[in-house]
Amino acid sequence: YSDSILSFSNVEEMFYLINGDVNKGLSNFSKAIDSYEKYQSKGGEIDVRLKIESCKEIPNWDDEVYVKFNQAEQNYSLADFVAGNSKYGVVHFTEKGYDENNYEINLKEENSDRAELLLSTPILYKGNKRVSIKLKDSKFTSITSMSFLPNENKAIITASYPLKKDKLLKVPNLYWAKFDTVSYELYDLQPFEYSGLKDSSSTAHATVNASGDQMVFTKIKSIESTSNLYFSQLSNGSWSKPLPLTSINSNNNEIYPLFSGDSILTFSSDGRVGY
Repeated sequence: YSDSILSFSNVEEMFYLINGDVNKGLSNFSKAIDSYEKYQSKGGEIDVRLKIESCKEIPNWDDEVYVKFNQAEQNYSLADFVAGNSKYGVVHFTEKGYDENNYEINLKEENSDRAELLLSTPILYKGNKRVSIKLKDSKFTSITSMSFLPNENKAIITASYPLKKDKLLKVPNLYWAKFDTVSYELYDLQPFEYSGLKDSSSTAHATVNASGDQMVFTKIKSIESTSNLYFSQLSNGSWSKPLPLTSINSNNNEIYPLFSGDSILTFSSDGRVGY
């Protein structure tokens, strides 16, 4: 469909960008480069030079060999993503919706188009057991990340309050939350010491290493348009002032950091050659 749209006259430049991204994802790299270059020639505001470079470089990569992909049993039509393992089980996040009367909709059974508000909510999988994690005394809160501390019943979460009037509360930021292992409730939310609530930024997606003394998270400053990774160290019971990971951060976005043990950190980036 994206190719056919470009056959019309006076096509807006954004469609060339979309067509380039579609063809890049389908490994139609020549078509992608052509679309990106036309997007550039029409004055598109987004810098696509890295996308063009990626389309030229990826065909030279060795093919990856995948043995088999198995769909998880709990998959259904809602957005559902895995956020890593924890001492309590595997952390997932899924959608929940509310109608115009603030009643929760069963999105599995009802058309999600009825939802006036969609939020993200955490769940735990322990073997075949599925447990919803609730946030005490806070109904319309969207939680998009959660990292448990290894030696405490405590987590650092990303939360936002889309119905609040305060603009800073509407955007994602980091909060400490205590965790009740019996009721599976998060409670006593307190802003992270270096939360964006203090400097009008947005902080999100914190990950804590296995030893519980290192933290990496994403931050977008109010005067910037891209996100960077920041690092904080626990020393004598206090977290240090976060510093940007300059050896990792690019001119574009670095997001979704995730520790594996103490020495491996994975993250997503659109500031490097690749997909």
